[in-house]
Amino acid sequence: VIHSTWGDQHYVGLAGMDIFDADGSLVQFEDAGAAVSAEPEDINVLSEYTDDPRTIDKLLDGVNATCDDMHVWLAPYTPGEVNRVRVELDESTALGCVRFFNYNKSRVHAARGARHVSLLLDGEVIFAG
Repeated sequence: VIHSTWGDQHYVGLAGMDIFDADGSLVQFEDAGAAVSAEPEDINVLSEYTDDPRTIDKLLDGVNATCDDMHVWLAPYTPGEVNRVRVELDESTALGCVRFFNYNKSRVHAARGARHVSLLLDGEVIFAG
C-alpha cells in the first residue's frame, strides 16, 4: 500500500521491485506480468492517456535501476487516498527481503516516488515506513 509520495500531488510511481526468499534467492515468476496488479492500474486509466508504456507489469521485468519509461510504473495519485500494488506469488514462499526501486525519471519527477508504504503478507502488516 502506498500512502504518500515525495511531494507529487498527481502521480506515484516505482521503477521496479525485487522479492527474495528466506535463502536470499530472487523469487522467480512463471508469468511476472500476470503476477502483479495495482489500484489504480496505471496512468492509462486517465482519459488523456491511452498507450502509455508505464504499466504495472514493469515492476517485475528485472530492469530496476532505470529512468526509461519502458521499464517503470506510473499511476494517478490523490493525497489522502492510497494506491495498492499486489504481487501474487506462484507458491508459498518464506520471504527474506523485498526491495523497491523508486520512480526517478529525472530530478524534477523524483517527487513521484513512493514515500510512506505498508507491506502486507497474507493480510498482515510486515512493514510500515
